[in-house]
Amino acid sequence: MDNEIYFNKAIMGIGKKEDNPGFDIPDIPRCPEGIRVLSMKQDKEGLGPLKHVTYKTLKPVPALKDFYLSIMPEKGWKYKTIINKGDSVILVYIKKRMRCQIMIMYNPQIGKNVVLIGIFKQLV
Repeated sequence: MDNEIYFNKAIMGIGKKEDNPGFDIPDIPRCPEGIRVLSMKQDKEGLGPLKHVTYKTLKPVPALKDFYLSIMPEKGWKYKTIINKGDSVILVYIKKRMRCQIMIMYNPQIGKNVVLIGIFKQLV
């Protein structure tokens, strides 16, 4: 368990105030005051290219939820659903056969909120 926590803390960039190397997803706005801690691309058969980015931020979960509810339609994304689970929120959007899931939650290991954004081909 200690190795897992250490690994998670290393990935989340404890104490870092600048982005980890990687990319932002074009067309998906970065959360306010967000610091990129992880990004990855992967080709999955049947799903096409998958992209994932994680940011950490001090902004509260409700403010982050409101930010994405407001900004995503301006970027052409159509709101599909919202799932509230305790202090966590999952927002789902679609655009041109693509699906975007944004999970906003508190991460107690780093003492900050995190925004996980995943984008992949919309399944019909």
